[in-house]
Order: sequence, then C-alpha cells, then structure tokens
Amino acid sequence: MHPTKLGLLFLHGYPLDSRMWDAQVERFRGKYVILRPNFADFRWSTIAELADQIAWQVKNPAPANVEADSNRWPKRWIVCGLSMGGYVAFEFWKRHRDAVAALVLSNTKATVDDESAKANRRSVIERALSEGSECVTLPMIPKLLAASTIDRQSEKVAELSQMMRAISSESVRRFQQAMIDRFDFSEELASFDVPTLVIAGAEDGITPASMMAVMADRIPQSLFRVISGAGHLAPMENPMDWNDAFDDFAQMLEQTENG
Repeated sequence: MHPTKLGLLFLHGYPLDSRMWDAQVERFRGKYVILRPNFADFRWSTIAELADQIAWQVKNPAPANVEADSNRWPKRWIVCGLSMGGYVAFEFWKRHRDAVAALVLSNTKATVDDESAKANRRSVIERALSEGSECVTLPMIPKLLAASTIDRQSEKVAELSQMMRAISSESVRRFQQAMIDRFDFSEELASFDVPTLVIAGAEDGITPASMMAVMADRIPQSLFRVISGAGHLAPMENPMDWNDAFDDFAQMLEQTENG
C-alpha cells in the first residue's frame, strides 16, 4: 500500500464518537495520514463553529491526533462524514475549500429538519437533561442498524451501545441543538467543485438510498454507491464493502491528482 499526498478526515455521526471509524482506520492506516476528531472534545455551539475548529486542527497538527507519519502532513484532505458528520463535511467544504480534495458523504442529507423533526429533537434534549443520555440514545439502535446487523452481528450492537453510553447529556443537548440550527445545503449541491462519493445503506430508514441518490444526482462530480446489509451506519455494519467503495473512489481520485 503506497502512501498518498492526501489526508483522510473522518467525521463521526451522532450519538457516536470516532471509534465508529475503527475498521476504516485499520484498512487505510499506512496509506493516508488519518485524522478522526471527537466532536465532544471541542468547544462549539454550531456546525459551522465545529467545522472551523476541526479545520484548525487539520492545519495545525498535534502528534496525538495523527494515525500515521506526521512528517508528511497533507495540505488537502478527503473529508468523510456520516450522518451528522456529513453536516460538518458540508460546512468544512464551504468554509475551507482549499483543504478539501474530495468529499465522501455517507448516510447523510443536505436538507434541514422540518418542524416536526425539530420538535422531536427538542424533546430529546429535555429528556436527556432530565433523565440522562442513555434513555434517548440506546432506543435509537433499532433505527440506526439494519435488522440483519442486529440479528447477526451482536458485537456491532455492543460496540454501538458502548459509544452511546459514553455520550453525556450535555453533549446530547449540544449536538441536537446544532442539528436543529444547521444550514440547508440542498441549493449548494450543484456548486460542489470536488469529486464526491455518496454512500447509502440499502436498509437505511433515516436517509434512504432513494433520497441519497437524488442528492448524488445534484452533485456534478459524484459517484453513488449502495452498501448491502447496512442501515444508517454503513461503515460499521458492512465495513468491507464500504471500504472497497471508498478505495475504488480514492484510486480514481489519485489518478486525477497525479495526472
């Protein structure tokens, strides 16, 4: 596996942390400098502020955050975001385009919540603050994972539960409020000026493949892939196919970069 000049930035979903990308780090360590920040470690109140703080980290590396040789710290990055991480990726592209070589948008959407969804998020905030975070995070598991994952991959359910138990009630509040207030990128998709891989889970009920296909169609340089046997957490549920889809995309990107 030959190292590339590009970095790989992984942006996790809610209510998870950077451990959700373990299978991707294992696969691509050695080929890329990898950065996978934990959102809860930063001080922010909006998705845009979070993107700015991550960009500062990208441009000012600390050895503790590096998954590979820090002597070849890249100037440009493949920015991969899942779900909420996709919202951060959108803002990262908008605000720090010089650092973005490509986007990978997995199980996410460009639109904002309707009023019903916003009301539900406010209810989640109230319950998390009054009853604790687990009462609002653990019940999400059947919605996040494909039925086949729950039936056949008990270790993935355990990993997900562990991450959910680690998130604080204050983080639930902050993440949910930021998602309520996020920017609508649906009208920006046509102006995306970097190669973009859009990945959906075949059994994702939150951001269905049909909806993500429409988003991909609106992005000029897009490639669309559907991961079988996966729900909303495709990189965790079927990492082999997700990683293969990414690798195919990255190889095409490298040819363009080197051409």
